[in-house]
Amino acid sequence: MALSVLAFPRMVPANWDPATDFNAGRADFVALGFFGVALPAAYLIIAVPATLLFRILTKRRKAR
Repeated sequence: MALSVLAFPRMVPANWDPATDFNAGRADFVALGFFGVALPAAYLIIAVPATLLFRILTKRRKAR
């Protein structure tokens, strides 16, 4: 999704008025930031310690 937004940006209509219309460019930037940075970072922050904890616990159970 992020690559498609970068490769095919939306065209600005000729009658576009920034005072009344939604800023689609800013929305694309926010979506890229959220899905491209925040979500993967949150996943790694949760997944890496959980994986390490799981491996430690399974090794301890096998050692008994």
